[in-house]
Amino acid sequence: MDTKEQRNNNRIFTIYGALLGLTFPVFAIAFLVINEGYSASDFGKIHGENHLLYIIWLAPIVLGIAGYICGRLNTRIKKQIALQDSIIAEQTQQYKDKNEQLSREIEERKLTEKQLILAKEDAERAKRAEELFLANMSHELRTPLNGVVGFTRLLLGTTLTKEQNEFVSTVQDSANHLLAVINDILEISKIKAGEMEFESIPISTTKVVMTAVNTFKVMASNKSVALYEEIDSHIPPYVMGDQTRLNQVLLNLINNALKFTHDGFVVVKVQLLSEDTRKVRLKFSVQDSGIGISEDRLKDIFSDFKQADASVARKYGGTGLGLSICKNMVELQGGKIYVESVVNVGSSFHFELEFKKTSIIKTPEDSTGAFEPKDLGNVNLLLVEDNKINVKLAENVLKKWGGDLRYQIASNGQEAVDLHEKENFDIILMDLQMPVMDGFEATEYIRKELPAPQCQTPIIALTADVMASEKSRAFDLGINDYITKPFDANKLFATIAKFVK
Repeated sequence: MDTKEQRNNNRIFTIYGALLGLTFPVFAIAFLVINEGYSASDFGKIHGENHLLYIIWLAPIVLGIAGYICGRLNTRIKKQIALQDSIIAEQTQQYKDKNEQLSREIEERKLTEKQLILAKEDAERAKRAEELFLANMSHELRTPLNGVVGFTRLLLGTTLTKEQNEFVSTVQDSANHLLAVINDILEISKIKAGEMEFESIPISTTKVVMTAVNTFKVMASNKSVALYEEIDSHIPPYVMGDQTRLNQVLLNLINNALKFTHDGFVVVKVQLLSEDTRKVRLKFSVQDSGIGISEDRLKDIFSDFKQADASVARKYGGTGLGLSICKNMVELQGGKIYVESVVNVGSSFHFELEFKKTSIIKTPEDSTGAFEPKDLGNVNLLLVEDNKINVKLAENVLKKWGGDLRYQIASNGQEAVDLHEKENFDIILMDLQMPVMDGFEATEYIRKELPAPQCQTPIIALTADVMASEKSRAFDLGINDYITKPFDANKLFATIAKFVK
């Protein structure tokens, strides 16, 4: 309320108060005129005989003052009410704005949640598509490689001229290199998909290191590079670990060191860092006197598809995945890996791993020694395989396992089911990806629909599928064991013998 309005308000209340006060003397005089016999002209006489009227005449002044005070109070109250109304209106607007903001945020959150759900579904579909693509590509690449590697091994077991043996060995090296590239890509895919699995069995770290070094002795000798190992004598003879993964890391690092070392040395060292009653921590080092790595390249050396220089891939080959795989394998086991290098002096790759101690002093491999295929005996085997080259390879392998071994061929899962219903085979070698009925469906049908003893026949997956999800699915459906192509004949023999002998 502005000042002018306040003054008008005070004036009105003062006038109303004065007028109200004026009624008192007017009514008093009127009362005396009516009841005491005074006439209206006796105004002075009335006041002379009734001195109280003088006091009553103060009423307009008093009530005028009271009216003025009430006007001030009214103005103040109106100001307070207006202020409160303003505050209430402001707060109401704030609440309204806040409510609108919350409504927008709720809508935005709902939209975001919807987008996240769609993104998750897209990611899951993409992941599944990637898995299917990798599974199919693995199958399509490994299937012909199975024939190349398998027949090369069979050919090397025959009498060849020196030149022929050299040619076949070159084919084998090329096939093994291609298989290594495929394995690298699949390993990275399994790591990213969280499908990397580690086992814990009694292993001899000393034996693993020596075996890895011996694998590259010929390669090192051809390059005039001294390759040797130095192993701490205080390391326990056996610990619990994953022999395959440890060997894979060592092979990658040794191969990498030899690739970039033209003369000089490559040494593999194992050092005991710490030990208590339950565990040991070991440090593995692969040192070389090769070309080295520049400091600005070291930070990327363990990244996917990264090499020290763009020219490295052209000159030395490789996918740029080996060191990334090593890093992931070491770190997934709770270890750490790092590198030290000086250009034209050499490089040292180190990784540390912790192992649980074990009281076992011999592993199963140590007690049996190297396995040599023997006669399987009187076994009736069903081979389920749609690829003619792989069928021919398998037949050549089977024929070497004794005259009492009988086998039949089914080109798809439906043929396998029909044959097995008519004749109870002792064991089934089952491919997984086939036309008409695949190996998964055939296995499920045998396990659920056929009567005993057909439903109990051991089934070994002999497949190019290497994805963990496919392997898990196979075991869930009742497959007893799983061998990937290209397969090792000795391993296949041992697996079959485990179920039929």
